[in-house]
Amino acid sequence: MAKILIIEDDQDINEMLTKLLKLNGYEVINAYSGTEGLLIHDTTVDLIILDLMLPGKNGEDIIKELQNKKPVPIIITS
Repeated sequence: MAKILIIEDDQDINEMLTKLLKLNGYEVINAYSGTEGLLIHDTTVDLIILDLMLPGKNGEDIIKELQNKKPVPIIITS
């Protein structure tokens, strides 16, 4: 089962994405800020869905920091 990290501060959008992905058999990890997303990111994440406008670290900062870790596909939302 693929593991997807959602980094989205809007609770409604985060919950909607989580429900849709879980219905389709994905394991989902949620983060509501850029800083939280980086803290809970691990090397077993297969995909990140990332909002660019986040409290704490913004999406662009997160992408830069993730480049130093294991490469992982990122879908940007805005």
